[in-house]
Amino acid sequence: MWPNHRATNVIKRRNFWLPLSEFSRLRRRSLIAANDGLREICGYFVCGPDGQVRLTFTLNRTAEPSRFKMRKADLGVCPTRRQVWGTFHSHPLGEEYPSETEANLSNFSPLLMIYSDIFEKIALWGYFRSRTPVRLNLRVRR
Repeated sequence: MWPNHRATNVIKRRNFWLPLSEFSRLRRRSLIAANDGLREICGYFVCGPDGQVRLTFTLNRTAEPSRFKMRKADLGVCPTRRQVWGTFHSHPLGEEYPSETEANLSNFSPLLMIYSDIFEKIALWGYFRSRTPVRLNLRVRR
């Protein structure tokens, strides 16, 4: 289901990019959710051979503020199931850095993308053989 993470050096050197239209969609949905009781958005992302990232939004299964909850079964929402690379979610009040709790979810998804509503920044993180996140190259481009 996830990409072969034995090739961690290749993934660490890879240049990922998010189209501006996807970033705008992420930002818009995130702001709406944040204004609705500091809710987070979440979902999965796929990556093409050129490093282009596409987002698939799923239901946040908790109504708790500044929390998100997903199930592996939600992966069925993604039309290209075999190409899923990781998960994403928003931080309504925080920076684009993973929390300790999110590090514990790294078995669920070894790649994690986080969008910060406050700073309007996005970051991609990888967990390789440890719970220490490694920031990966991710750019937003037209």
